[in-house]
Amino acid sequence: PTPRACRILERAGAVVPSVPDVGVLRTVNERRFAASVRAPLVRASFAKSVALDIDAVAGLVARPARLGWLVRRPYGAAGRGRRRVESGRLSPDDLAWAVAGLRRGALVVEPWVEVTREHTRSGFVQADGRVVVAPPCFQATTREGAWTGTVRAERGEVTRADDAELANAAEAAGRALARAGYFGPYGIDAFRHRDAEGRDVLNPLSEINARFTMDWTVAMDALAVERA
Repeated sequence: PTPRACRILERAGAVVPSVPDVGVLRTVNERRFAASVRAPLVRASFAKSVALDIDAVAGLVARPARLGWLVRRPYGAAGRGRRRVESGRLSPDDLAWAVAGLRRGALVVEPWVEVTREHTRSGFVQADGRVVVAPPCFQATTREGAWTGTVRAERGEVTRADDAELANAAEAAGRALARAGYFGPYGIDAFRHRDAEGRDVLNPLSEINARFTMDWTVAMDALAVERA
């Protein structure tokens, strides 16, 4: 609900409810916000590092990584604002891309991993800070990260351990959003992936999307069915 989006809705005759301040929207949708929420979660399967300058970016990607590194700009959606780079020295194109991204804020650097299944959880932060979380769903994206579809996870498709960790991550995200002054819809992305030893492990929180997401309708329908 950015100011521009609200103006468009008002011109179309829609009744626009109270929405968070645009400064809050910027804060909670920046990728380092999600990284800070993820950091204390149990079994976070790899580290996300925040880089404030190009020397920090170069130092992070110089470390050995079997599949290279994923560098994320402060904001992005539908697969935009991210770049895979090889482990070692930044290429001239990678350097230019990173410098341009740093003009907008901090970059987040993490290992590139082989994703085996993508999860999503949706929720809603009430104006009084209460958090509602929908049941688990699976989502599909392109290799570049653009969304292509969402389906509800049927009973037994998500293990109890994964369900508990995903629910904890979604609730932690909702509480962090409330503390930051956000209220309204949100979603988190998560996934299972192969680690360096070839084990299939859970990354409980990849990104926080403080907005209506493409998963919202499926997730909220699942919540309604669960409560019926």
